[in-house]
Amino acid sequence: MTPRKRNAGLTCAVLTALVASVAFMSSGSPADAQVTIQPRQPGRQFAAWVPPGEYTAFVVTTNADTRNWAISLRTTDGPFPIIVTPQANVIIPFEQGWKVTADAEVRLVSEHIPFGDITAFNQFSEDNPILFSAWGITKAGPVRFVYREVE
Repeated sequence: MTPRKRNAGLTCAVLTALVASVAFMSSGSPADAQVTIQPRQPGRQFAAWVPPGEYTAFVVTTNADTRNWAISLRTTDGPFPIIVTPQANVIIPFEQGWKVTADAEVRLVSEHIPFGDITAFNQFSEDNPILFSAWGITKAGPVRFVYREVE
């Protein structure tokens, strides 16, 4: 096959594909051509509830060692994303302090990965479940968050 015939065949194939795609897109309304995004199905959710108090920082860590994980800090004002990196403490400082009241409903929320005490496991074992640990810092010292599954 000569280069000229090869180019003609390629041009014909490209034009056929172009005509077919234009015919498809013009066959329906513009709304038909748009991609429909399905809402994400939520998995099991776990929360670390923050007790009332005045905090200077929150600390979040994980025993995961392979990837970043996204969680959210949620209040009655809305969610705020937090990325937890493997084997590192994520410190969320509140330079002016943050007075958390019971009606603010402050909590950290994770999908799929529960909160728990990562120090309770053998750090050299391969069989440990992946967990987040979180706590708050006050002028009086660290404060435990209350861990539970969201129902």
